[in-house]
Amino acid sequence: MSEIKKNRLQRISITIHLISLPALVCTIMTGDQLGSWFQIVAGTFLGLWMLTFYFSFNRTGLFNFTHTKVKNLDERELEVSRRALRFAYSVFSIVAVLLLFCIALTSLKVGVLMAAAMLYLAHVLPAVYLGWTGEKR
Repeated sequence: MSEIKKNRLQRISITIHLISLPALVCTIMTGDQLGSWFQIVAGTFLGLWMLTFYFSFNRTGLFNFTHTKVKNLDERELEVSRRALRFAYSVFSIVAVLLLFCIALTSLKVGVLMAAAMLYLAHVLPAVYLGWTGEKR
């Protein structure tokens, strides 16, 4: 498979992964309103989220690369990791502030599920950057 096609599939997988996480959280938070559809909708989003995590981050090794200790990286890998972390913290701070505004302006409450999703997002964003740009490790 060509490199351009791989990068396009990687981006599609990352996009589906990032959309399925908040969709799963919203589905679980509003589960009582969905009635009998809850299990189908939640199962679909959970399956998409897990499947795209495997293909986007686990199979490519991006998640492990972004969680490698600094002493195990060479200078070039340190620079790649630094750029990914810089992007991730920038995006995460914007998402966190927007979420805080939504919580302040609505009756939305912060639960364990939302906190876990934000923690997961903070861990996966550096790998998102590397996968989206097709950066070589």
